[in-house]
Amino acid sequence: MVSPQGIRTVVHPLVPANSRVQAVAHQLKWKPETVVARVQKALPSVVEQQIYLRLGAEFRIQPESLKKLLREFLGPEELKPEDFFDREVGRNLIVNKFTEVAEFLEGALNLINKVSIEYSGFALSMRSAAVLVNVYGPEGAEKIIDSISARIEEVGARTGGSHRSFDRAMGIAIHFLVNKIMPEMDNHGLPPVLDIMDFFEDIDGLVRYEMDQAKGKDAGYE
Repeated sequence: MVSPQGIRTVVHPLVPANSRVQAVAHQLKWKPETVVARVQKALPSVVEQQIYLRLGAEFRIQPESLKKLLREFLGPEELKPEDFFDREVGRNLIVNKFTEVAEFLEGALNLINKVSIEYSGFALSMRSAAVLVNVYGPEGAEKIIDSISARIEEVGARTGGSHRSFDRAMGIAIHFLVNKIMPEMDNHGLPPVLDIMDFFEDIDGLVRYEMDQAKGKDAGYE
């Protein structure tokens, strides 16, 4: 494939004999024909198929899982061949959608691997990883997960994870962060919390303020 600027991009054919297809098949213990069929079904976009062939074996990820990450980042619009190439969006400003997506995917997949190593037994879902990396960036996502881990007993008491195993409490807390806290902060135009307990402490302060107001007191809360 050659861009309008004459830049050549290698396109790996999605066929059983291709070395990248065989590498994925080896890692996932599938037949090469199975890899081809599942990639074609999960990722109709030729560009997204190419991304999978670049990442599938290295991260041992199934095409359906890559689809979840891509749709969380891109929405329903699939990548197109022209997304492979640089695009000018202003004076001295060039963007490359393919590069942006690749960086996001690398961050999300590395986060999943890091969490699985550091918190053995707890598995971060594809969607949670995608949302966290999309909002916080790879390093910020690691920090928010570490902050939850460091205060898991306090967090668990507020998210319904009390008296659960560490792994289960972590899963509940991150699910609460991704599906409850982050949308609520976004709806109010507020930045994402850097420590999950800040959210609950803010709520506690608001509740105390409203109770004091109801009692005719001014507690001095802003």
